[in-house]
Amino acid sequence: MVRTNNKNDNIIVIIIINIILITIIVIIIIIIIVVIIIVVVIIIIIVVIVIVVIFPLLLLLIINVIIIINLNIIIIIIIIIIIIIIIIIITILKNKVRTPPSRPPPTTAIIKKKK
Repeated sequence: MVRTNNKNDNIIVIIIINIILITIIVIIIIIIIVVIIIVVVIIIIIVVIVIVVIFPLLLLLIINVIIIINLNIIIIIIIIIIIIIIIIIITILKNKVRTPPSRPPPTTAIIKKKK
């Protein structure tokens, strides 16, 4: 502080120092508020990006996984049906191969001759 003999000069110096301190405090408060606003805006932007971009992507991923699982189940069912059809065809072919011969087996022939 500047030393003067006048009381008015001292008061003026104190007022000037107070004004400078108040302006510094106000500037610091404004800077803090601006930083808080910027941080809040950045957080809001990140949340919006997450909601708008990542959430639908996750939904699509989940839907794709469900579709792939369903497709796998359908493919497995189709393969099982094809295997069952092949087994049925093979058994039918085996039965056709095992058709009885035109002449009866000898045991039945013997029984018929005794009668």
